[in-house]
Amino acid sequence: LADSSPEQTELRLSGLVVQNEGKLQIYNRIYAEVFNLEWVEKQLAKLRPYAANFHAWNAANFEDDSRLLRGHALQEALEWSKYQSLSPLDYRFLAASQDLEKREVELALALQAEESQILVQANETLTLAQQTAKLELTTAKKKARKIISIGSTILGISLIAAIAIQIQVIKTDRDLAETKLILASVSAKTTLATNPFDALIESLKTGYKLKQLEKSGTAKLDTRQQVISALQQAIYSIRERDRLDGHQAVVRSVVFSPDGKILASGSEDDTVKLWKPDGTLIRTLVGHRDNLWTVSFSPDGKTIASASDDATIALWNVDSGAIVRTLTGHKGWVRGVSFAPDGKTIASSGSDGTVKLWNAADGGAGTGALPLRTFTGHRGWATSVTFSPDGGAIASSSSDRTVKLWNPADGTEIATLKGHANAVRSVSFSDDGKTLASAGEDGLVKLWDVQNLTLRQTLRAHNREIWSVKFSPKGSNNPTLATASEDGTVKLWNLLQLADIEPQTLQGHSGRVAGLSFNPDGRTLATGGTDRTVRLWSLTSIEPKVLESHRSLVLSASFSPDGKTIASGSKDRTVKLWNAQNGSEIETFFGHQGIVTSIDFSPDGKILASASGDRTIKLWNLESGTEIKTFSGHRSGIDSVVFSADGKILASSGIDKTVKLWDAATGSEIETFKGHRERVRSVRFSPDGKP
Repeated sequence: LADSSPEQTELRLSGLVVQNEGKLQIYNRIYAEVFNLEWVEKQLAKLRPYAANFHAWNAANFEDDSRLLRGHALQEALEWSKYQSLSPLDYRFLAASQDLEKREVELALALQAEESQILVQANETLTLAQQTAKLELTTAKKKARKIISIGSTILGISLIAAIAIQIQVIKTDRDLAETKLILASVSAKTTLATNPFDALIESLKTGYKLKQLEKSGTAKLDTRQQVISALQQAIYSIRERDRLDGHQAVVRSVVFSPDGKILASGSEDDTVKLWKPDGTLIRTLVGHRDNLWTVSFSPDGKTIASASDDATIALWNVDSGAIVRTLTGHKGWVRGVSFAPDGKTIASSGSDGTVKLWNAADGGAGTGALPLRTFTGHRGWATSVTFSPDGGAIASSSSDRTVKLWNPADGTEIATLKGHANAVRSVSFSDDGKTLASAGEDGLVKLWDVQNLTLRQTLRAHNREIWSVKFSPKGSNNPTLATASEDGTVKLWNLLQLADIEPQTLQGHSGRVAGLSFNPDGRTLATGGTDRTVRLWSLTSIEPKVLESHRSLVLSASFSPDGKTIASGSKDRTVKLWNAQNGSEIETFFGHQGIVTSIDFSPDGKILASASGDRTIKLWNLESGTEIKTFSGHRSGIDSVVFSADGKILASSGIDKTVKLWDAATGSEIETFKGHRERVRSVRFSPDGKP
């Protein structure tokens, strides 16, 4: 349709088109023949970063919302459109995408408001309970005062009433405290589903409050069980080991150094940060002028390459944090960067649709603005790039929905892998180089046979876009594939049992998860996301081993100094030794006439001391399994026993309100400390060995 837009006016003035019956028609036949519709569509497909989604949406008569853009893909398209003159259909597509995202945000906010309302109602319930309790207390006090005013003839009754009021005050306060503990425990269990790390922190705080409550009087059994249950669930479910805060914007990429001693993260705050595995920030690398997309370590761990929207790749010295060199050959954003396994070359990919190969060493060709080689063939942005483990191939992914394999030696294209319905965001080779994983906007992971160039399997991984996919490194106990998604989760796939086991889901990020990396031994996974955090996850199982053999409550347990043996003391009057590695029972010691309340290994691990409700301490020879001697002197049951740092002295405490020191060799009592007004439940030596 003809209109008065500047673009159409310019076309008419150039003589290329004329207006006829309200429509534009090509007037210049040569122009019409050269720039035919098919050619124009091909050129637009190359230029338009969202071409696949755009055409699919048009083909569906503008009704398939799954084809509309969301999140960062939409922001990229809008940024690109600022500098383009687009068709009305393009603007309609972008507007529809914006409307959809707005509706989804409003829905999310509504759900959040609903959750907040539930919490408000819970708090209102608690407040009402407090007000009711206070009202009852005020009424009780008024009644008491009325009773007291009757006179001294009923003094005894008044005293009883006053005592009852005080008991009611204490009971009311305690009930309110316990109600808060129960609410906190329920909150922790609810949080566990979405943020296990925060649930653990909340459960620990609740456990501390329970301990404080028990100091002033025994808490109700069901309250104690609720709190302990929440804490146990949090501990046994936690996979997140640490959280690294410091970036001021989205964390796009994370990668471990080859020795696992450094973690590098790249962010949209234009910086690279280097961290120790314990979360300590080593330094911040500043030099890029726009968003960071990918960071990569050289095989020797001495250099970091970073790819940025400022169209450059920066090479950094890890020790000094200085930029060694800047590679400036891309004509747009640089999205991917990867070192070759031998460390001699670097591959990069960008929004200009190319993959480039650079010399990683100082000097010579391919070290500045001119690469060693440029691979062309993608019809959209080249979103990521990686070398095969043997360095014999380069894989690249693209917004054109394909994955390409290239020969780095001569620059030829080996194959094009097709199958994704939308842009492909990430590619990764398995440690043996036989499998290539690709993932992208369609939420699917595709596993390709590298040798036969065929699709081996498709995993329906996420309901939203996948931003990163990685195989665990060689030598991992369980070969694993990890995926990071727009839905805020990370999924772990057991590659040995893909058909039998559902993937594990890691939750904790409050927004999109953009990057991930395994440490060299495969036991830790690092992730980065839009919540500006880097998170470290433990991939080793932490389900507790249950040691079952005692016939009653276990009251005490202790590890031997070498960590190979566990000793336990029980209400069944026995002491048991266990193999700490496999949980098997080694031996049982009989001899106490009462419950075994406390046990402790000598510093050399050869002797075990046990304290009992029978008022004795026994020493056991762990090599022979025999009783060495019995110490007697306490007038009531003993609650605690401990060796000094040199193993020459034993300290004990108990119901008789005393602490005693014993000569471990002879069994003679050295000294008795008196002064406590209640039973002494625990005793310890200071680090220098003095009690």
